[in-house]
Amino acid sequence: MKDEEARTALTKLRMRFVQWRENNKGKRIPADFWEEATQLARILGVGRVSGQLGLFYPTLKRRAEGKLRRTRTKKARSPNMSFLEVPLDIPTPAISKTDEPRLIFRFKSWLGLVKLEWV
Repeated sequence: MKDEEARTALTKLRMRFVQWRENNKGKRIPADFWEEATQLARILGVGRVSGQLGLFYPTLKRRAEGKLRRTRTKKARSPNMSFLEVPLDIPTPAISKTDEPRLIFRFKSWLGLVKLEWV
């Protein structure tokens, strides 16, 4: 495809994008639109095509370079919370001034240092 043909194709694709966006707000851009946009980006440049079509530059660049991200597979995650069962009949780690038993747990989490007291 020559440069002049690519410019004409970009104008036509832009009109198709505008029409598609009017009727499909919030939906994913079809694969054939992406394919045509990446082909034009390789010829005319990513900046020009992304600007004309209103596409996110890094995404179009990655697609034009053939570095399309694959769909992610969900990995098993460790639970966000951990629970510790403590029998209440054991000696407590801290004694208050009134000699009332209480448990104090200090641990680090993504929130920072957390102190949990059980009176």
